[in-house]
Amino acid sequence: KTRQVTYAWNLINSRYEQYDRQDRTSLNTNLNLDLPLGETLRCQIAESYNLMNYRHDKNRNRANGDYNNLAQLNLMYDLTGNITLNSISSYNYYIKDLSYINNTRIIDVRNTGLGLNWEYNPYDSLQAEYTIELRRTVYPDSDHKLDNDYLTNAWRLGWIVFWKDRLRIANRLLYQVKDEIFLDSWLSANNNTLSSLLWQPECDILLGDSFQLHQEYQIRADYDNYFFNEFSGIRDTFYRKIEAAYHLTYDSTPLAAKTDAPKWSLLPYRSRNLSAFRIDAGYAWERNETSAKDGDIYFINGRYDRQTISLLLQKQYGILIGQLNPKYSWGNWKEYSLLLSSAWRLNRSSTLEISLNPIGADLDSLDWRAACALNLIF
Repeated sequence: KTRQVTYAWNLINSRYEQYDRQDRTSLNTNLNLDLPLGETLRCQIAESYNLMNYRHDKNRNRANGDYNNLAQLNLMYDLTGNITLNSISSYNYYIKDLSYINNTRIIDVRNTGLGLNWEYNPYDSLQAEYTIELRRTVYPDSDHKLDNDYLTNAWRLGWIVFWKDRLRIANRLLYQVKDEIFLDSWLSANNNTLSSLLWQPECDILLGDSFQLHQEYQIRADYDNYFFNEFSGIRDTFYRKIEAAYHLTYDSTPLAAKTDAPKWSLLPYRSRNLSAFRIDAGYAWERNETSAKDGDIYFINGRYDRQTISLLLQKQYGILIGQLNPKYSWGNWKEYSLLLSSAWRLNRSSTLEISLNPIGADLDSLDWRAACALNLIF
């Protein structure tokens, strides 16, 4: 449990006068239980509760609270030595307290799913998963006129394969159908079904023990169909997106010693370097379009293009880490960014972090952001 008090001051006639006081209280509890029910069956139970309250002495309309309770049950069953069946169910009850402005909402989310993982070769696997989720949002302060339900069915397929030890290829395919239903007749014209198809291929190449070339792509298409558009005049819409990103990384640690690909950590590499140096050069391109349906044809009414180049320089000196990260984006708008940061490890679990980040669309009028964070764990 934590409590934080913040004071706000105004400069009036060369004097600072306090005009408000914010009192923030938070409470977090977590419970995790792992139960082996046999040689092939394992059960995991998780329960968490999070509370966050904001109160103001004068500006009471800004007072709000967040109350969230999440319960999860996970069952894992080994059908054979390389095939695992996984069942996940969860219940999430969330209250956003905005009673001072009569806009409190209660969100009830129930989710269950079944997944299958087949490791047909060491570190090569196929995954299939189906989930169904019901999300109900209730607005008690508006006599339930804004209440709505979301019912989502999602199917996922995944494939991860290593080729010649140093090439990793991953493919993920997602198909999702979401029904949005407004319970009050005044808003029922907004009832719709959103069908989405998403494909995400990735490729990683390990060069030596310190270089990695990473590529990731995304192709997405969304169809939003309204139930009563013949009477409401709301037109069906279509959204599509294509995205590509490339990163070339050098890490003197070396990189193979701390990769998240388990097969690469088994390859021979040089001993770890405690004063590591890391460089990451990146380029990303994105385009998305929105369109509205007229008759049987979709007409494009919006297009967004964006390209980004970035460079990350990071150096570790024992317990001190320094980082320089310039970034430039252009397309429908421009953005310049330069992040200067450092982190000092006080002990195994505690750190002191300082950062300075000028960012903006024009070099002559940048927004300068500074932050300092002290994380202490006893």
